[in-house]
Amino acid sequence: MSKSRKVTASELTQRLTLQVPIYSQDELGGAMVSWQDAPTLWAAIKPLRGSERFTDRRVQSRNYVEIRIRWRAGVLPSYRFTQGNRVFHILAVADVDEAGHTLEITAEELS
Repeated sequence: MSKSRKVTASELTQRLTLQVPIYSQDELGGAMVSWQDAPTLWAAIKPLRGSERFTDRRVQSRNYVEIRIRWRAGVLPSYRFTQGNRVFHILAVADVDEAGHTLEITAEELS
């Protein structure tokens, strides 16, 4: 996936649901986060790198991916994408050509 061109429809082979965080307080005043589904979008997912570490007596896998979607306003690093049981936390969002055609999103998937 080149950074110098628009994403094409044939590259968008994955369906991802964008989710927006909803912040509230529990009965003790603690912060709570729930997730509200926003649009389901066509996307391209490209693995970047991964790592594993041993925490709390289990192996935790951390994978970084590049997600490309058609440009849309309002996609923020506080949002996430889901695909079935997979969750991709958005780390960074870039307008690839700065012309409003393609968003390139760096995300982290924990498993």
